[in-house]
Amino acid sequence: MNVFGKDLCEVNVEDLMMLIKEGISEDKELDFKRDLKVDTDNDKKELAKDVCAFANSSGGIILFGIDEDSDAKASELTGVDIESEDELVRRIQQILNARISPRIPGIRFRKIDLENGKSVFVVEIPKSFVSPHMVKEDRFYFRDSAMRHIMDEQELRIAFVASENVKERVKQLRERRIMDILADDGPVKTIPGAKFVLHIVPLEAFERERKLDIKGILHGNFTDISPEGIGIYDYRYSLDGFVGYNSIPKNPASSFVVVFYNGIVEICKGFRNENKVFDVRKLENRILKWANRFLAFQTINDIQYPIVILASLVGAKGYREKISSYDLSDHEIDRDVLLLPEVVLEENPLSEAELGQLLKPIFDSLWQAAGMASSCSFNSEGVWEAPTK
Repeated sequence: MNVFGKDLCEVNVEDLMMLIKEGISEDKELDFKRDLKVDTDNDKKELAKDVCAFANSSGGIILFGIDEDSDAKASELTGVDIESEDELVRRIQQILNARISPRIPGIRFRKIDLENGKSVFVVEIPKSFVSPHMVKEDRFYFRDSAMRHIMDEQELRIAFVASENVKERVKQLRERRIMDILADDGPVKTIPGAKFVLHIVPLEAFERERKLDIKGILHGNFTDISPEGIGIYDYRYSLDGFVGYNSIPKNPASSFVVVFYNGIVEICKGFRNENKVFDVRKLENRILKWANRFLAFQTINDIQYPIVILASLVGAKGYREKISSYDLSDHEIDRDVLLLPEVVLEENPLSEAELGQLLKPIFDSLWQAAGMASSCSFNSEGVWEAPTK
C-alpha cells in the first residue's frame, strides 16, 4: 500500500495536503518532483532512471508538482501544467517502454487537479516481479532510502536470483497440483479420465503476504467464480481457500474450481465420455471465457499484474480431438501429461479478442498435440473466432 493507505484512484487533494501538513519526507517508496520534464533526452533518461529504481526495489510513487524543503519534506503543492492527461500518459509510457528493459508492467498514472488551475501528476510504480530492470545503454538502478543508486554486483545477483525463484515457484506449483490431480488427491475426488487444468497465477502471490477475504467477496454468490460449463452445486472452505465443485454428496466431481487465499485460481474440467474424444474448439472457447472471467475477478480485488496463465492436459494419452462438426483428428495424443506453454500477461487485456490472441500459444499446442500445425480457430487477421454450433 502507498503512503496514502488507499488505492491510487481514491487519492485526492486532501491527501496531498496531508503530506504538507505532516511534513512527510521522501523515502524509499516516495519521491517529490516540483517540475515534470519529458522533453530533452536527459529528461527522458532521468525519468527512466527514477522509475527503474523504484521497480527494482519495493515500488513506490513519484509526485510531480510537489516542492520539497532542504530536508526533503513536502513543502508546497505547486502543481504542473497538463493540457491532456491521455497524451501525457501515452508519452511517458512510450518513453519508459523505449528506455527500460525488460518492460515494467503495472505502472499506473493519476492527475489530481489543484485550485490554482494546475495539477499534481502521480506515477505509481509497483515492485516488479520480472526485475532487475535496466535503463538501456546505461546501468541498473535501485531505490534506497530517499535516493537512487547504481546496483552493485551483489545487489544484481540477489535481484536475478529472486526473479528466477519466482519463475521456479510457478513451475513447481503447476507440477505439484498436476501430480495431485493425477493421483486423485486434489481438493475433491474426481471422475476417471482425461482432465483439463487451468491455473491463473498472479506473481505477487509469491511475494506479498496477503489473504483474500473470500467469504466477504462472495457473499454466498458464486456467479463470479463459476466457470462456464462448470456449475457449482456444492462448495466448502479449506485451509487453501474456496473450493466449488459440481457433484452430489458421496459422488466424484467432474469439475471443480479453487480460489486460493493468495489470489491463485485453479480450474479442473473432466471429460465425461468413454470414446476418448474432446472438442478442441469448445475447449478453446472455455479457456478464453474462464481466463476472461477470472482476470476480471483479479482486477476487482486489486490483484496486480503480471499474471501467468498455465494450461495442462492430464490423463490424455489415447484421446483424439474433435476438430470440426464432423471430423476427428487423425492422431491420438501420445502422452499422459501435456504441460502447454505458459502465457505471461503484463497488463489487463483490453478485450476478449486481445486475450484470445495472447492465448494463441496455448491454443496452438492443443492442436499440435493432435497432429495439426496450429489452431484453426483464428481468421486471416489473427483474431480468434468462437465455434459455431
